[in-house]
Amino acid sequence: PHELSVYNGAFCTVALAWLAVRWRALTRRPLVVALLAFVIITLVFALGRYAGVYVWLVRLPGLNGVRAPARYIVLFQLALSGIAAVVFEDLVSIVRCGERIPLRRLWPLAIPVVFSFVTTVLAAGLARSSWAPTNGSGFSSITQAGPWSCMMLLVAGLVALTGRGRHWSVPALGGATALDLGLWGYSYVYQEGP
Repeated sequence: PHELSVYNGAFCTVALAWLAVRWRALTRRPLVVALLAFVIITLVFALGRYAGVYVWLVRLPGLNGVRAPARYIVLFQLALSGIAAVVFEDLVSIVRCGERIPLRRLWPLAIPVVFSFVTTVLAAGLARSSWAPTNGSGFSSITQAGPWSCMMLLVAGLVALTGRGRHWSVPALGGATALDLGLWGYSYVYQEGP
């Protein structure tokens, strides 16, 4: 089941919001544009038949052998990781040169946090509704999804602190990202045991 899940961690999601904060100041804008295009293309392909292009994809020579959505999920995650690397480089350069981004420019970092909490609350509400069991939907409860929303808040806060020039937030961001990905990546082991 973990093969078909799309989770690059909270940092990759917050990194997309950081692009809105620092677009004009990014030194690797052409690379980011190419990676964003790759993210969109691979996401459409990962959606398979639900995106409406699957029928055409299976007819293309060369691409018909890589039509499994899981393969495009890997490429999607790879492109998001590239964007995250560019963002991390930008965050480190801010700390190194002592730049401080004004708080009013950091508002896009709140977008993924708000969406994460709203999604968590809606999913938990739907999990308790009479609609979910009849449709076979596997909505998460607050205890299942809440920690990931808190992780999103933590990472967005650390990115904001890094943007404000706090030196200690760079290693804290690395540690939080490692914890986030480690807990998610091995969550199926915790459920089933060794």
